[in-house]
Amino acid sequence: MLSIGSHISPNIDTQEFISLAAKDKLLVWLRNSRQFNGGANASCSESEWVDVSGHNNHAVMEDEAAQAEASLGGLHFDGSSSYMDFTTKMEIGQETGFAIFTVMTLDANTNEVWLSDSANEFIEMQTSSKIRIKTTGTGSGNITSVFTSGSGAMFGTGNAMLITITRTAAGELKVYKDGVEAAGTISNNPNAGAIDIFNLGCRNDADRFFDGIMHELVFYEAALSGDDLSNVHSYLNSKFGLS
Repeated sequence: MLSIGSHISPNIDTQEFISLAAKDKLLVWLRNSRQFNGGANASCSESEWVDVSGHNNHAVMEDEAAQAEASLGGLHFDGSSSYMDFTTKMEIGQETGFAIFTVMTLDANTNEVWLSDSANEFIEMQTSSKIRIKTTGTGSGNITSVFTSGSGAMFGTGNAMLITITRTAAGELKVYKDGVEAAGTISNNPNAGAIDIFNLGCRNDADRFFDGIMHELVFYEAALSGDDLSNVHSYLNSKFGLS
């Protein structure tokens, strides 16, 4: 597994990053903070990953049997039982844009859910070449969109990578890896359905547990584009030594 500790920049200021993009749309920021105090991780522990966005959407887990292990400034989920719940359910309504930036190192890449609320609303690494997003449409119908890489396996195990998913208010989805838009196809695109987020690292408190390390997660309730999108990508790529 790639050790990213030596790649993290010691000169990144919290307020500098928050000001880079649409600050008023920043919903949650689970920050990898190892660089801020000589290697210690003040904002992340097995029982609580502090949201530093200012909205107090902390990820918590009091049950020791379900806690992930603190690792490299983030959390290492075991793929079988560890996960966290957010203190507040984040509700992304229909025809509402979002941008989710996640730096992760996968130990496995099949049915790895990293954000969810229920069996019908989740974001998942389905395979090494697919990401699945399931939302709730009008009435009781669900909408499933699957990004399929045009170049085969691109979500490998053992190395840190930045995965970004953006959606406009009209429902247009895009996927990026390490700041570069990924070539491929997306079924049911646009997808403007509603999606609530309450679980980190599993689906519906019950299954499809994430297997690997989440190093950092930044979630905007808006589809960032242009300089805003580029600046967040540059910040995270630089911080973790990604391309």
